Amino acid sequence: MTRAGLGDLLAKHLHTVDWLASHELYGEQFLRRGRATSDRALVHAATHAEDIIGGSLEAVSGFLAGLVESGIAMAMIGNSRTGEWM
Repeated sequence: MTRAGLGDLLAKHLHTVDWLASHELYGEQFLRRGRATSDRALVHAATHAEDIIGGSLEAVSGFLAGLVESGIAMAMIGNSRTGEWM
């Protein structure tokens, strides 16, 4: 589960490009306000991947915070694309 969550969080930046294209081409809502949070969670996951997989309490704590923020964003907007802006 940890590896799946890590992969999901690391893939968020790719989804952002897709969502931005949908915004520009089709007028889909795109919320930029959470980019700093998203970037912070992504950088944490990328720079602490080995520690997260290894079970480091500090690394896993930051990782879980990023996943929770992603989930909250999805709930606020009502679809899973919002995990990209957290």
